[in-house]
Amino acid sequence: MKLHLSKIAEGPSRHHLCLRVAALPRLAEVAVADGPETGEVSADLDVRMLAGAVEVRGALRVAMRVPCTMCLEPAEVRLEEPVAVVQAPVSMLNDLPDDLQLSQSDLNIDYFEGNEIDLVALTEEQVLLMLPEVVYCREDCQGICGGCKRNLNESECVCVPDNSDHPFAAMKSLLDDPPGRS
Repeated sequence: MKLHLSKIAEGPSRHHLCLRVAALPRLAEVAVADGPETGEVSADLDVRMLAGAVEVRGALRVAMRVPCTMCLEPAEVRLEEPVAVVQAPVSMLNDLPDDLQLSQSDLNIDYFEGNEIDLVALTEEQVLLMLPEVVYCREDCQGICGGCKRNLNESECVCVPDNSDHPFAAMKSLLDDPPGRS
């Protein structure tokens, strides 16, 4: 959903978006597809002009499945977060001093070209930023064995320990046959 700047200049507006994760390309790459369903993103956004830029405030709700960090099985992610972003025209970058030091609030400014802003792209970007880095399918997830590649939540590891390349393997021979005891 793209909004033309002339519409935004007319006054504040409220927009509700209900998007399928599968329709958002960057988010779909992160999601686990369970058949046709990958999840849903819902956004309630208030849009208004703010000193030549566009302010977008509201709330995002996400329900989707992503791979577990430990075992790669699907893990449910449900989030509800506020969003506050300022979209400024790229032309405003030309007015900034060369020795500008960024503040925390400057990190919430995004720049756009042209005469419209894309609320769908903005929503997708904000959801990507709010997704946790680490997600577990369950609290006691055991992960995947590095040797036999088995999911340790489902079965036991069948690896035979191989200590031959262990850094202290050479010292083990000293314990088995100490010097001077021949």
